[in-house]
Amino acid sequence: TADGEFTAPLGGTFRGRDFPTLSGPFMSQFAATHHLSTNHAIEIDGDRATSRSYVQAVHVTREGDLSAHADIGGWYDHTFARQDGEWRIASMKLSFVWTDGEAFPSRG
Repeated sequence: TADGEFTAPLGGTFRGRDFPTLSGPFMSQFAATHHLSTNHAIEIDGDRATSRSYVQAVHVTREGDLSAHADIGGWYDHTFARQDGEWRIASMKLSFVWTDGEAFPSRG
């Protein structure tokens, strides 16, 4: 949604439809990433919906060194709103259960 937001433990909060532009500098610090999202549980109530899904993500921290990575496990909580007949993300929050490997860089 135009006023939606994404919140992550290390990246901070990104608001509105500028998420790709604002998150780009943070994500560009990694040489590569690989994310797995599973067990999507969705509840719909009219024009609103919520979901939770679980995530494991590997972030390669140094180009050419695949043994250097910062990893996370946790979940995403979403809220959705149906607007003009289309479902849109109203909020997305990432919560960590664990981290492993190299330290994550700060938000870019």
